[in-house]
Amino acid sequence: MRRYTLRLDENQDADLVRWLDQARAEGGYGAVSRRLREALRAAYEAENRRPSHTAEAWQVDLSALLPQIRSTVEAAVMSVLGQIQLVAAVGTTADTADEAEALLDGLSADLLLDEEDSNGMA
Repeated sequence: MRRYTLRLDENQDADLVRWLDQARAEGGYGAVSRRLREALRAAYEAENRRPSHTAEAWQVDLSALLPQIRSTVEAAVMSVLGQIQLVAAVGTTADTADEAEALLDGLSADLLLDEEDSNGMA
């Protein structure tokens, strides 16, 4: 026979202490053991009857939280954007205009496809 010790706190477990004291008053320590075995068996059987934890059992509908999620994300984005400062330096000299035109010409040349490339041939 195995022996297990159960420790109960009189404040936190007052309901269980009363329940076990009542069992002892009705039938001695044998009644306490019988009640504990019955309670353990009932809990064990209830646990075995529970459906297995499948993916469907853990699905949660978060649609009610979408407004809160959206406002949280928006606040985070606004916070980050508030910390970014864009500075555009536009020159009025001819050199700056020439540099910008050269840059745009270079970009457009990179974006154009040869006739062979557009037909799928290399």
